[in-house]
Amino acid sequence: MIPNSWLETDLGNLFEFEYGKSLTKKARHENGNFPVYGSNGIVGYHNQFLVDGPCLVVGRKGAAGAVSYSSKSCWPIDTTYFVKKSDFIDLRFSYYLLLSLSLDKFEKSTAIPGLNRNDAYRQRILLPPLNEQHRIVTKVEALFSELDKGVACLKTARAQLAVYRQALLKHAFEGKLTQKWRKENAHKLEPADTLLARIKAEREARYQEQLKTWQKAVADWEAKGKVGKKPGRPKKPKVLPSVTQDNLSDLPSVPQNYVYICLSDLGELARGKSKHRPRNAPQLFGGKYPFVQTGEVKAANHIIKTYNQTYSDIGLAQSKLWPKGTLCITIAANIAETAFLG
Repeated sequence: MIPNSWLETDLGNLFEFEYGKSLTKKARHENGNFPVYGSNGIVGYHNQFLVDGPCLVVGRKGAAGAVSYSSKSCWPIDTTYFVKKSDFIDLRFSYYLLLSLSLDKFEKSTAIPGLNRNDAYRQRILLPPLNEQHRIVTKVEALFSELDKGVACLKTARAQLAVYRQALLKHAFEGKLTQKWRKENAHKLEPADTLLARIKAEREARYQEQLKTWQKAVADWEAKGKVGKKPGRPKKPKVLPSVTQDNLSDLPSVPQNYVYICLSDLGELARGKSKHRPRNAPQLFGGKYPFVQTGEVKAANHIIKTYNQTYSDIGLAQSKLWPKGTLCITIAANIAETAFLG
């Protein structure tokens, strides 16, 4: 229902979308006082203006339908329309009205988005009296201000949560979160040195299995006349030097029975492989082997269950197949994102 004293009409009966004028970057005087507007806002400055401000600038090409408010005289370039101020319509009201119409829905070009002003002109709108337009603008801007404060508070809270999360992880791996549990379950605790010895024994056993598999592969390769590349020998787990007292002096103290070790003491620390160049050669893809990239690791919720590409047998031959349960740590693009292979 239309409020009393409001008018329903077409947008084109109230507004004229005039064409902006070309002004190349080379022709501008960037130390000028007048903003130069493109479809998506200010793109530079000039020492002359095309439109006596204030005015509205509407994207015609590129960011079609985007609306900017210029409080001062300006130069809208040829990818835009502009709307001049009027005596019977509050320009700020016009700005919010055009924003509400989502003019980008009228993009027609297949290559570069474009807005045909005749489409905009046919939009039905409601126009209140001028004094009510002023009140609407005041109310809208007050509410937007509250929304902006809310967004700022959310950003602050998010930053604080990130700090808290990191502090929580730090406490977890310094033993502070399980301090009470250790005290109540001292009889159940396995010394870290004992656990480390079991890990080393397990790694050595795994290496011996890999060695046997390699020896069999070499024997098969020799039996077939040494055709192709000789199977590569598995690498023996590196024995890294223990953490010294000098190292410990720079590290936080830890509970009794905890011990500092190097990350690579816990398993095989190795890089993913993609030796072929170019890396996007078509013959590498389309097979049955999941091809996991940094994006899949980042998007995973702890366990990688989806992927966008697969390797063929050719792709696998220049890469490496890792078992389910392998922990992936990204080292490029998204740094230090982690997830397990599912």
